[in-house]
Amino acid sequence: MTDAELAAISERVERATPGPWYPIVTDDELYQGAVYVGREAHGKLNEVGLYVDDGRGKKLLVEGEIDDESVIAITCLQFPRLAYQDACDDNALFIAHAREDMPRLLAEVRRLRALLAQQP
Repeated sequence: MTDAELAAISERVERATPGPWYPIVTDDELYQGAVYVGREAHGKLNEVGLYVDDGRGKKLLVEGEIDDESVIAITCLQFPRLAYQDACDDNALFIAHAREDMPRLLAEVRRLRALLAQQP
C-alpha cells in the first residue's frame, strides 16, 4: 500500500459521520424487516451483535419520520422493497464496526511503518 493510498483511506475515515455506529434489526407486525446502521442503539443486543428493537425503527423508516441524521446505511428494507441480501445482517455488522476498526487499523499500519523505518 502506498502512502497516497493510506492517506486517501485516512481522509475517508475523517470525512465519515462520527461514531459510534450501531447495527440495528427491526421488524413490523407483518414481519417485513429492516436492518440498518444508526448513530443510536435501539433495543437489546442479540447473540450475533445486532441491536433488536421493537419495530419502532421500521415504522419510522417507512413513514419517513426517523431522524435522517441518525441513519448511516440501510442493508435491508423489505417493504417498501429497497434492499435485501442474504448477508444484510453481516453487512450491517461490518459497516457499523468499520467506524471504529478503520482508525485502529490505520494507526497500526502507521505504527508498523514507523518500526520498519527504524530498522537498518
